[in-house]
Amino acid sequence: MLKPLSIAPSSDHRDWTSWLFDGASLPTGAGFKDWTFGADSSFVRAQFRDGATFQDARFAGEAPFEAATFGEGVTFTQSVFMCGANFSYATFGPSAGFVGSQFEATTSFRDADFDDGADFDQATFWSQVSFSHATFSDRASLTGVEAKDAAYFTNARFGSDCRITGTVGGESNFRSATFGPRALFRLEIDELISFENAEFGERAWLDHISAGGPVSFKNARFGQAPRMTLLGPQIDMSGLELAEGALVEVGWAELELSRLVLDGSTVVSALAQAPRSRPSGLPEQRTARPRILTVQGTDLANLVLCNADLRPCNFAGSYNIDKLRLDGAETFGGTPGLPLWTRRRVLTDERMWRRQYSGAIRSRGWFPAQYLPQDHEEPQRANEPRRGRAVEARSRARQVAQLYRALRKSKEDSKDEPGAADFYYGEMEMRRLGTRSPIERALLTAYWLVAGYGLRASRALAAFVIALVLGAIVFNESGFDRSPQLAIGIVRVLPTTGEVVYGRVQQPGARLGFGAAVEYSIRSSTSLLQPTQPRPMTYAGKGAEAVLRLLGPLLLGLTILSLRNRVKR
Repeated sequence: MLKPLSIAPSSDHRDWTSWLFDGASLPTGAGFKDWTFGADSSFVRAQFRDGATFQDARFAGEAPFEAATFGEGVTFTQSVFMCGANFSYATFGPSAGFVGSQFEATTSFRDADFDDGADFDQATFWSQVSFSHATFSDRASLTGVEAKDAAYFTNARFGSDCRITGTVGGESNFRSATFGPRALFRLEIDELISFENAEFGERAWLDHISAGGPVSFKNARFGQAPRMTLLGPQIDMSGLELAEGALVEVGWAELELSRLVLDGSTVVSALAQAPRSRPSGLPEQRTARPRILTVQGTDLANLVLCNADLRPCNFAGSYNIDKLRLDGAETFGGTPGLPLWTRRRVLTDERMWRRQYSGAIRSRGWFPAQYLPQDHEEPQRANEPRRGRAVEARSRARQVAQLYRALRKSKEDSKDEPGAADFYYGEMEMRRLGTRSPIERALLTAYWLVAGYGLRASRALAAFVIALVLGAIVFNESGFDRSPQLAIGIVRVLPTTGEVVYGRVQQPGARLGFGAAVEYSIRSSTSLLQPTQPRPMTYAGKGAEAVLRLLGPLLLGLTILSLRNRVKR
């Protein structure tokens, strides 16, 4: 049976003596202030009653405290662990304190149990530190912590009032950790940070998390609406569950938003005061705005994207796209900067379709670097047999048309008619490319050529002018009767008297004249009543006049409609 070992609080040990306390039971108020412990000192399974103090102590060895038990108020304030420390499976009573402690080598609090209050404020860890599977029953404070290497909190459990602030020189891992109400984070991490499968209670506030590597909230769960401010190159939120929504402000990051579970309104917005300078390692085309990669598998009814970069975003496989709210200056990709393409906003889903199913020439320029996610390659063209490829291409085109239709409805519901215009153009374009009916495709192609689906007034006006010119040419060349006509003219002049004899003579028919033909063409296409004919018309002229009387009002109407669709509010 172990006997209690009495250590007087006033004892003064400043040498490098090694002390063995394995399994010892120490009395209340055991004091080791300013002690220096040699390399072979050990406290494995030692039992410390209330008030034990190691303030300003120095440990030359590893300082093994495995499975040790501490009563209330134990303090290691300003202690120095020169070769690290091992508190694995240790049990701490209320108000355990490590304020300002220095851990100069690998440190472990794995499976440690902190009863009520653990204070690591201003502590410094010069090597890896692990709190994996540790339990903090209440009030865990790690403010101003400086970890020079990695920090691990895998499967750790935190009660209420958890505060973790400071810097981490390596990665930081909170995978599968559990946090109670009022968790606060303010961290600067040089590498990645992971909250994968973590659970947060009410009022979680990730006030500022800046990482040099990826940030992961994959399959994490939040209770009451949290607030997050995140900076990093990639942020993975796939499978994230938000019971009451969230406010997420992001800077300089690519976001993965697939399979989100959003039970409340969730706003993903650009960080209001993001650093102006681009973090090192990011491509030049990256902006400070959140860059959304995909929303596949997510119900978008409760999602608001504000000032987001949607150029690489893939909307295929998401739900309730028509209820998605796009606020601020969202950015979609555009068509290639070539004369062949009309300038408009384009979804990445269409971009991928063009690259996979269009010819090599028509697909050129559809995937510039700024539209590709970082470290992703450009999609390749499909290699299926021609017949099967055509069937698949039409099917995929119809799917993309549905995405455009849903986004158009979203814009229309928010009273943004000009913003909906480009989505309507994309919808009609993919509908034209995806239809099975040759007649419907021909009609849509004509609608596209003549008026840009009722959105390009310049095309309709150009078509009207072309129709007028062609009608004028027909009227001038063969629109009116040019057979010889009887007219009063000079028959002969008498040579003896010089008298002029007049009579009926035949004169060849002359052209109407291009100016007069243009005038007649304009009157034919714009007048409600049939214009007065300068002479009898041929069948060709009557046909041209009928066509102009049909096309003129139609093309003018399309011109006015296109102008209205571009400028209406």
